[in-house]
Amino acid sequence: MKKVYTIVILSFAFILFSFKANAKLWNVTVNASSFSPTTLPNVMCGDTIKWTLGSGSHTTTSTTIPPGATTWDAPINSSTPTFSYKVPNISGTYNYKCTPHGFTASFTVTCSVDTKENISNTSSILYPNPFYSTLSLQYANKDEIRIFNSIGNLVKTIPLNISETKTTLYLNELNPGVYFYTTILAGVIKETKMIVKMK
Repeated sequence: MKKVYTIVILSFAFILFSFKANAKLWNVTVNASSFSPTTLPNVMCGDTIKWTLGSGSHTTTSTTIPPGATTWDAPINSSTPTFSYKVPNISGTYNYKCTPHGFTASFTVTCSVDTKENISNTSSILYPNPFYSTLSLQYANKDEIRIFNSIGNLVKTIPLNISETKTTLYLNELNPGVYFYTTILAGVIKETKMIVKMK
């Protein structure tokens, strides 16, 4: 299930960000004993992180990243002096390290929320986002919604009436934080999106 969930998110992210016009390139130098800079706090979805060899021979390896984001394990050496990672449409903190040397770094990703999405057979609108306790869901041709926490664990499954197009989700029991939801039709995942619960 997690493999299917990851593939769906990656496909969705690829489609979304192939059209992003304002993407930024972030450069990180891999030195003998550190990444420079060690943190990138304002990365946006669709941006690209590019590691460039400063000295030595290294491997940049993702350690903890948001659920659904693509992992990486890339050599940075004289044969392959650069490696680029296109940031998917998944907010959160991406931690990574140099595999042989152990030094670490991170970047934090923020995704803007598009409130003007159109509902189709494969999309839905869930608002407000961020939310406090309840969400309104507009949908078409879906029979279930599943909510996952930030580490990919299923926390709630809500059946949907396929003949309806709107419902209210009551999520008081969820702790504040980042969640992902998938909408389902006949057991098939139709989309995956992020929601944020406020304190």
